[in-house]
Amino acid sequence: KESFNETNFATELSQIYDLALLKLNKKPGSEINLSVLYKFVVPMSRFKKEYNLQSFAFDLARLFMKDPVTLKDGRSYKFGTSHQMPKNGIRITDNRGNELFLFSISFANTSF
Repeated sequence: KESFNETNFATELSQIYDLALLKLNKKPGSEINLSVLYKFVVPMSRFKKEYNLQSFAFDLARLFMKDPVTLKDGRSYKFGTSHQMPKNGIRITDNRGNELFLFSISFANTSF
């Protein structure tokens, strides 16, 4: 089993987030739906077998359950969550076994 490094994952996710901001013509700090962001993570369908949406959700859950990290560029992340299924939400189970839905993420300076 590969160990999880939340700083590396958050950094990679922030880079994909920045690319999505440009492509979607959104302002820095805007929330981006995680299902939309996944399409930027794995743009070609042939690679979705190697890193499917369930694996992405598992990594997001591990990041969500850790204390937020501040990236080298001074930004941190914030998830949009709900206990009810939002459109295009990603279902996770927290460390207490409660079902939760993550639907978006944003990256901004740590002052949020």
